[in-house]
Amino acid sequence: MVERKRSILVVGAGLDGLAAVLALQTDGHIVTVLEAASKFTDVGSGIHLPPQLKPTPAALGVKLPEG
Repeated sequence: MVERKRSILVVGAGLDGLAAVLALQTDGHIVTVLEAASKFTDVGSGIHLPPQLKPTPAALGVKLPEG
């Protein structure tokens, strides 16, 4: 069976949306992202990942700083 590339719309460029984009593009799909914010800015916040989720960024090809 031949698999088709699909055009997929992801709404929101937050952590979950961008993770979905990476996974979908890795599978060969054409992905468009819609985001309400006009630009990305530093907000001075952090992300806490519980131990069971710590391998997730690396699996998506994202390097996070230690500490």
